Amino acid sequence: MALASEILRSTIRIKNLRRIQAIQTHLQSPTLRHRHPLNSPYLQSDPVGPASSPARKSVPSTPAGRNYTFTYNASGELLTVKLPRNGELRYTHQTTNFANSVSARELQNRRLVKQAGASEVTYNLIRDPSDASQVMHSSLALTDPSGVGRKCWLFSSANDYTRGFLTQ
Repeated sequence: MALASEILRSTIRIKNLRRIQAIQTHLQSPTLRHRHPLNSPYLQSDPVGPASSPARKSVPSTPAGRNYTFTYNASGELLTVKLPRNGELRYTHQTTNFANSVSARELQNRRLVKQAGASEVTYNLIRDPSDASQVMHSSLALTDPSGVGRKCWLFSSANDYTRGFLTQ
């Protein structure tokens, strides 16, 4: 009786092992299947990067067929995102000069229009004005336009491997 139950347990283990191997083999298949094709956000005329004129790309996102539409400038910076229910996000960029003679493009603010015809709400990104004498930003703050909420990030400006790391 003990021998029969041991053989039965071994058989079950072997069956399970074969099943796991079959699943692993299936997962290693080079074919990836998904519902929507992945497309470049850039114009089709330039497969490796942004086009010379503002790019506009529409991506289906909902079962009802409503789309997100992304608009970029010639440098590839995101300018607008049209939302499926007719809202819109608008972005403004600026150039910042640092002490090490490096100029960097960065986001200045983000504006939200919740629906067509609604008023625009601006979310400003506030950086320390003394950062111009540094080699990088030391802080960034985002304040809710209603004045209720605020988020602040502090970055390490140490001269070691922690430079640029979030400290708080």
